[in-house]
Amino acid sequence: MKSLQRRRFIQQGIACATGALFAAAGSTALAAESATYALTIHDDKFEPETLQVPAGKRVKIAITNARKSPSEFESAELSREKIVPAGLTLDLWIGPLKPGKYAFFDDFNPAVKGWIEVTAKGQ
Repeated sequence: MKSLQRRRFIQQGIACATGALFAAAGSTALAAESATYALTIHDDKFEPETLQVPAGKRVKIAITNARKSPSEFESAELSREKIVPAGLTLDLWIGPLKPGKYAFFDDFNPAVKGWIEVTAKGQ
C-alpha cells in the first residue's frame, strides 16, 4: 500500500514540475515577443521624435516625463491619452498596428509633437 501511495506522490510531483516548466517557457516567450520602447517628454520635444515599432505586434511604450510639470501623451489616431506626472515614467500599450505613421502630441504643450512609425518586418 505504501508503495502505491509513494508512486502516486512521485507522479504528481513530476506532473506539477512539468506544468511549471511549460508555464515558465510560455511566459518567457511572451516576454520576448513584447518589447518595451522608451519615449521621453521634454519641454520642447519628444525623444525620439519618431519612435519605430513593428507592425502586427502589441508593444509597450515607457513614457518618461522629464518636465517639471505634468504632460499628457495624446493621439487621436491611436485612441490613447495618458497623463504623465512630472518626473515619472508610465507604461502605455498599443497595437497591434498596421504599417504607417501615427501622430501624437503633448496635450498640455501642443507644440511638442512626435510620430510612431510602424514598419513591416524586414523594412
